[in-house]
Amino acid sequence: MFLAAWGVCYAQAQETWEFAPSRDTFDPAAAFDWRTLNEPVAGQDGFVRVDKAGDFVLGSGQPARFWGITTYVGREPEFVAKPLGRQTEADPSHHARFLAKRGVNLVKVLAAIHPDPATQPDAPLGAINPDEREWIWKTVAAMKKEGIYTTITFYWPAHASVNPAWDLGTDDLHGLLFFEPRMQAAYRSWLKQLFAEKNPHTGLSLAEDPAVAFITLVHEDSLLFWTFEKIKDKNRALLARQFTGWLEKKYGSPDGVRSAWSDEKVPGDTATHFAFLPAWQLLPTGNANACRSADQTEFLTQTMRQFYAETTKFLREEIGFKPLINAGNWRPLSEPTMFDAERFAYGPTEIDGFNRYFGAVHQGLQSVWMVGRDDLFFNRSVLREPAAFPLNIRQVEGRPFVMNESSWTAPNAYVAEGPLMVAAYSALIGFDGFLWFASKDDDWSPPQSANGYNPGLAKWDIATPDTLGQFPGDALLFRRGDVKRGESPFLETRTVSSLWNRELPAVPESTIMDPNPAAKDQGQTTANLTAAVQFLSGPVQVGFSSRQEAPPPFSENATDGLARSSTKELTLDWKNNVFTVDTPSAQGAAAFFAKAGPVKTRDLRIESTSPYGTVLAISLDAKPLAESQRVLIQLGSLVRPKGFVTEPAEIKLPDGQVLAGEKILQTGTAPWTIAYLEGTLALNNPHLTKATLLDANGMPAGNVPVIQKDAAAQISLHHPSLYLLLESGEGHARFTPPSTRKPKTQPDANSTTL
Repeated sequence: MFLAAWGVCYAQAQETWEFAPSRDTFDPAAAFDWRTLNEPVAGQDGFVRVDKAGDFVLGSGQPARFWGITTYVGREPEFVAKPLGRQTEADPSHHARFLAKRGVNLVKVLAAIHPDPATQPDAPLGAINPDEREWIWKTVAAMKKEGIYTTITFYWPAHASVNPAWDLGTDDLHGLLFFEPRMQAAYRSWLKQLFAEKNPHTGLSLAEDPAVAFITLVHEDSLLFWTFEKIKDKNRALLARQFTGWLEKKYGSPDGVRSAWSDEKVPGDTATHFAFLPAWQLLPTGNANACRSADQTEFLTQTMRQFYAETTKFLREEIGFKPLINAGNWRPLSEPTMFDAERFAYGPTEIDGFNRYFGAVHQGLQSVWMVGRDDLFFNRSVLREPAAFPLNIRQVEGRPFVMNESSWTAPNAYVAEGPLMVAAYSALIGFDGFLWFASKDDDWSPPQSANGYNPGLAKWDIATPDTLGQFPGDALLFRRGDVKRGESPFLETRTVSSLWNRELPAVPESTIMDPNPAAKDQGQTTANLTAAVQFLSGPVQVGFSSRQEAPPPFSENATDGLARSSTKELTLDWKNNVFTVDTPSAQGAAAFFAKAGPVKTRDLRIESTSPYGTVLAISLDAKPLAESQRVLIQLGSLVRPKGFVTEPAEIKLPDGQVLAGEKILQTGTAPWTIAYLEGTLALNNPHLTKATLLDANGMPAGNVPVIQKDAAAQISLHHPSLYLLLESGEGHARFTPPSTRKPKTQPDANSTTL
C-alpha cells in the first residue's frame, strides 16, 4: 500500500506494510529469545551491588547492565490495555515473559504511594494508597519469575494531590519534603508501610527482596529547580529560618553575614533574618551578589544532601532496607552550571539517575501528554543534532549512572535511531542502565488514545515497532558487551566552592532534555557541538576534591562534523546524517540513507535509497560477523498509524522564530504502517547461504533469496518485517547466552555483561 500523506514529510511517498503482530506464544522455535540472558529468578544469588569501579554486579558477582522500561501494566482501570483489538485485561505474567524475550532485565514502576484525597478523603498524611502498594507488589512478583529486576519510584510531588485537612499551607508539594518536618514524618511512614510489610505474592518484604534492584527516593523534584518559587508563605518562611540559622553558624552572627554580602539586601531581609534570592538570580545572567548567591546555592544543595543522607540511614537502620538507593533524577534551573551541584546532593546514596527525553517542537491543546488533530510539529534526529543526544551526560566518578526515563517522543518520526544509538553509546560511556518510558500494554501497543477516551494518539508509548521492535538486537548489543567501553574518560576534578559559584565546567551538558523543547536548534551551537564530540568520544566524568585540577585536553574538535569514539567503533557524521557501529560481532547504521549514499563498516555494506532507517547485523553465536554461522538482521524505518495525514505548516515559537513544520489533519488508526527499506545489504561471510524472514515474535515467516558473491552474502532489504535470520546452510547450534560463562568478581573493559 502507499501512504500518500507521507509525501508531505519526505521527498516522495513511500511504500509501506502493516504491522499487526499476533500475540506472542513464546514458541521455542523462535529465532531469538533472550529470556536465557536473565537469571532463572531475579536476585536468586543475592542483591544487586556496586563494584569498586562503580558498576553493577549481580549477587553472583557477574557484571550487569540493565536494559529496561517503565511499565504501567496492572495498575488502575485507565491503564488496562486492550492492545490490537483484544478485549482482555493486561496480563502481568505475559508482559514479563514478553519483555524478557526481547532483552529487558529491569522494569520501573512509577507509583504514587501517598494517600489520594479523591479516593481516601479521610486518610491522614501518613497513610498510604494501598492500591498502589498492591500493584507494586504484584509487579515485583511477576517480573521476578522471568529474571527481571524491579526499580521502584513512589513519590512524585508534581502528581500529588493535597488534602486541605493536612494543613500543609500549600496545594503544591514541590520542594517541601527536603525541609518540612511533617512531610518528612509522613514520608517515613510511607517508607515503613511500603517496604517493611510482607509482600503476599512473594513472602518477602520489598526491603529484603533481592529482586528489587534499587529505589528512587524523590521523582522530579529539586530545590535548585524553578519550582523553588512554588514554596510560599509559611513554608518559605520556615526554610528561610533554616537558611538564617545556617548563615549565622557559618559567619558567626547576622553582622558577619551582612559583611560577607557587602550589605546587599533583598525584600524580606531584616536585622536578624535573611530571605532568598529569586531563582532566576542563580542563573549565569543573574545580577546577585556573588557571595550571597553562592551561599544560597550551597544551602539548598546541602539541605537536599542532608535529606538524602538521613533518609538512607533511616531505611538501612530502621527498616533494614537492603537494595540499592538512588536519590533523585531531576535537573537544576541552570543545567550547564548547576548539574554538578545537583548530583553532589545525591552523594549519600549509591546511584545517580536522570530523566532526559529526545523531543521536538510539538504544539497543541494537550501536546504535553497526547498527539491530537490540528497539532503542529516537526521531525527531529540526533543524526542532525548531536548536541541534543540524551546521553550527553557528566557522570560522577566511581558511581553507577542510570537513565531513569527516556524516549524519542511522538509525533517525531525519527524514532528508530534511538534504541541503536542508546545501546551503542551507553556501552561506550559506561551507563549502567537505561529505562524507556513507557508501556501500559502487556504486548505490543497499537496506535491508541493516550487515556482511553480522548481522540488522538499516546505520546509516550514505546511498545511500538520503531522502539520496542528494535530491542532484540540492540539489547543484545548492550548487554553482551559488543561495544567496548571508552578507554580514557575525560575526568574533570572540581571543588565544592566551584559548585556553589556555579562555574561553567569544561564540558557542560546539553540544555536539550525536555520532551517539548522550545526550538529545534536549542543548544546546537559551536560550543555545544564541541562538547557533544567529547560525550560521543567516551565517558565524561566529574570528581569532587578539595583541590581543583585542570581538565584534560579535548580529544577532538567539531570542525569536521564527525564524532568518533575513542574505541574507533562508533562514528556519528552529522553533516551527512549517518551513525555507524562497527565491532567484530555487531555492525550497522542509522542514517538518512538517500543523502548518505552507501554506508560501509568492516564487514557490512548497506546501499539504500530510503530517506531514513536503521540496519543492524549482530552475531547470535558470539563469533565475529565474518565467521558467524547465525546472524540476526534487524531493520528500522519510518512508522505512522494507518491514515495519519499532515500538511505543511509554519510553527511560530515564543522567541519569534518560525519553523517549517507540519500540521496533523488526521491522527490515524491501528495498525502501524512501516515504510519499506529499499536497497541491499552485503555481509562479508562465505558461510551464510540461507535467509529467513521472521515475524514480530521471531518466528519463521518465509524464505529470502541469498546471493553469495565474492565471499559475501547479499540480500534485499525490501521485506515486510523487522527481522531476518542469516544462517549457514548446514545449520548450527543456537545462540549460547553469556550467562553460562564463568562470572567475574571484577569486570574489565572486555568482560561479558548481562
